[in-house]
Amino acid sequence: MQHISSLTLLLAACALPTFAQADARVVTLDEPASLPVVGGAGRYLIFHLPHARRLDVVDVVKGAVVQQIPRVPSDVLFAAGVDQLVLFRPNSRVLERWPLGVDSEGAGTVARSAQRTVVVPGTGLVAGLHLGSGGSGPLLISGKPPALYELETLAPIAVEGELIGHASKDHPAAVGVSADGQSFVAIRKGLGPVHWKRMRVLEAATVHTEQFSSTSQNYRLARPTADGSMILAPGPRLWGDDLEELSRSDLRGQLCLPSSDPRYFLAVRFCELSGWDVAGIEFRSTSDARILHQYFGMSEMAPSGNTRSRSRANSILGRGAYRFHWFVAGNVLATFGHDDRTLVIRAFDLETAMVTPFPEVASVLPESVSPGEVFSHQLEIVAAESVHCVLLNGPQGMTVSPAGLVRWPVADDREEAARVAIEISARCGNALLFSFELGITPRGADPVISAFSVSPASLPTGQTVTASYTIANSGDSELVRAELWRSTDLHGAPNADAWQLVGQRSHSGNGRTTSSLSDIPASTGIYWYGLHVANSGGNWGKEPAIKSVRVD
Repeated sequence: MQHISSLTLLLAACALPTFAQADARVVTLDEPASLPVVGGAGRYLIFHLPHARRLDVVDVVKGAVVQQIPRVPSDVLFAAGVDQLVLFRPNSRVLERWPLGVDSEGAGTVARSAQRTVVVPGTGLVAGLHLGSGGSGPLLISGKPPALYELETLAPIAVEGELIGHASKDHPAAVGVSADGQSFVAIRKGLGPVHWKRMRVLEAATVHTEQFSSTSQNYRLARPTADGSMILAPGPRLWGDDLEELSRSDLRGQLCLPSSDPRYFLAVRFCELSGWDVAGIEFRSTSDARILHQYFGMSEMAPSGNTRSRSRANSILGRGAYRFHWFVAGNVLATFGHDDRTLVIRAFDLETAMVTPFPEVASVLPESVSPGEVFSHQLEIVAAESVHCVLLNGPQGMTVSPAGLVRWPVADDREEAARVAIEISARCGNALLFSFELGITPRGADPVISAFSVSPASLPTGQTVTASYTIANSGDSELVRAELWRSTDLHGAPNADAWQLVGQRSHSGNGRTTSSLSDIPASTGIYWYGLHVANSGGNWGKEPAIKSVRVD
């Protein structure tokens, strides 16, 4: 088939880096869960399963649920620090502290009861718990009024300074907290425009609170980076340590998220690539917001299923902090899909990925295929290490092996071109989104067998059977050959597994042609004969009806 330069250009334009599927681990929760809370300095993701009435703790390094806390209410509130998990039961106003993580032998911690339990005094609203994932407190309780608690004793702290996190049932608070647990950012929901406030915890039970920029967006959760030196908000909007807004036009249309390391943050967006939606993720430095590495792909995060709108997907992502979670120290990126129950965990080492070349594809594919054809192509992949191929987008019936063998039985009635996307990922985490299109070339008209007969109808062993036929062809192609096929009898019909080619004759031209082929059956029995005719366009015609003879 022909090869064209424009196809090569299309491949080059769509050969974008994507996040590796190789060695990805998938944790499927028992039911749709809440957006996770982060603990253990980024190692643990804690999910609330409302129907099961429990909290599941997933270790992203091990890729497994390592702890479960049972019998929690449907309206439970919870937060996690470096080695403690705190939960609040609204009906009883009980605040509990549980151990977080795994024991020394690596088995899941089975905590039958909380390490400490207290009752939150008063009747005021408790709207949320907020704790730095890598710190040991303090615990901020947002509500009416907000309060600050000491994590070890679960005792309220007499604070000098203004607390943030004021909330009511009609206007809850969106609160973000740095991983070290010393910087909090809060803003009221349901009102607008309203201002953000940042609160920093100082020594001697003192907090320092400052008001800064405002917004009227529906989703407005601002998140401090791991050490609180930068604040990330939808828009995207960034503020430095001095609360001066940083202008970055290249971040427009993206959502910025903190990582577990103060040196880095993520910029996420959804975009359309060659006709389908993909997630884009950039790894950036907090010092100057420059891109260190980027990928496109991650099919479980693309806005499909519950939404096909990229803006809607961004809105959903903006309301929750941890659809994407990068645990830098563990070299792990975890994504929580839009089905709210699938967590995909991939190994990712930024330093290695930055110096290792991306895979390349040297293959040149055909421009088109024909209906009824079985398309098969082994991708020629140039890579520094072993790769793993995954089909992200393609027509029904197409398969791609891990080594890159593409196979597609094209349907006889296929008319629409096929768009294909294959993720080719190296073990280090670098990957390629390889995209191409296969057009459909019409097969043209089949040759016609207008007459087919076999004689005699019965004959003795060793005599000749003559198959006579009349064939014709039309269109640009020409006749190529006629083939005579024979099968033995099975219960009064041809044996489908016994057909064999017993004779063929070459033909040419398009006109009406009459000819014959012969065969000598080797033994007694009933035999069935059929005729196939091929033309130069790759099309086939077959006999109007198969014929039988008896050999005595």
